Amino acid sequence: MPELAGIEEYLPVKLTKDPMLVDGAGLLEFYKTEKARLGDVYELIAKKNPGFNDHGEKHVNAVLIKTARLLKHDGNLENNYFNAAEFFILCLATIYHDTGMVFVDRDADQDRDGHQLRVRDVLSELGPRKRPQEETDCFIYVIEGHTGILRDGSRDVIPTLEDPGYCHDNCIRIRELAAVLRLADEISEGHHRIIPFQIDANLIDTKNEFHHISCEGVKNQPNPGRQQINVTHDVNIDRIFNWASRTDKTREQALSEYLDFLYKKTSKINANRLYTKYFTSVLEPYKKLFAVFRFWKGGRELDIQINPVIYDDKKLVGEDDIPLYSIAPNYEPATLVPKLLEKYDGDEYKPPF
Repeated sequence: MPELAGIEEYLPVKLTKDPMLVDGAGLLEFYKTEKARLGDVYELIAKKNPGFNDHGEKHVNAVLIKTARLLKHDGNLENNYFNAAEFFILCLATIYHDTGMVFVDRDADQDRDGHQLRVRDVLSELGPRKRPQEETDCFIYVIEGHTGILRDGSRDVIPTLEDPGYCHDNCIRIRELAAVLRLADEISEGHHRIIPFQIDANLIDTKNEFHHISCEGVKNQPNPGRQQINVTHDVNIDRIFNWASRTDKTREQALSEYLDFLYKKTSKINANRLYTKYFTSVLEPYKKLFAVFRFWKGGRELDIQINPVIYDDKKLVGEDDIPLYSIAPNYEPATLVPKLLEKYDGDEYKPPF
């Protein structure tokens, strides 16, 4: 039986001590069993999509941990304003949120958009489960809000969710839970999602390699004390130059493309920070995003004196296609790349290739 992680650790207290739940202990045992039976699905996702970063158990546990950290700004998660049934639904949604990836065929070059709509298919393939339909509807609605594109091309999915829901004699605030899952998922990048050996041995397709390199070097952390989300990118320049050698790109082109890639990812986190807290006051404390970029050669940090990038609510930067350097001009690739190359080439250490 998998161990509980992150927000799951609070489930025993929430479910067994809430007088509004008829059988909290039963819900807890069901949840543990449900997570255990998803192990095969997580493994199959990885086997079908070896070029993607992890969408299985490690990623799920990371989202559960980030959710706990997002919600712990009041100092006592157990008494958070989400009721016990909502905790239960949020945890169910989290462990199932990427299971639709099992139907994405990388060999057929299918896009991942739409995987959030395939969870009912996963449930069907897993076999009979005698559960209240309203319970299933609630956690699937939450999942459907964590990503996706509408027919008009917009990603404004959360307002389309049926809200509120109702199960286990409790009102379920679907849109608020979807907002929490969406932001927790967005900030759950990290080294746990990749296998460094695959990068070392050039086993990752070059079109996906930036995703793996960035996961290796990123750390995202809610910091409620400072009312911000911290993002740290440790850029391994040796990795980028190795990628350049495999794609016939110049070093300048490779660095510029990778920086643009990181900038878009950072702006996307900020866009979701702004978007999600519109739907729930529990995310309101996160009033800015604080991004630090550090650059490395051969395991040593280069002395690039460059200030952090701060997105705050006043700037109203709400779209992930707005260049990061529009608020931090010294990050413009045309300015930063020559400085990086000068520092890299002037460093005494030479990489082993």
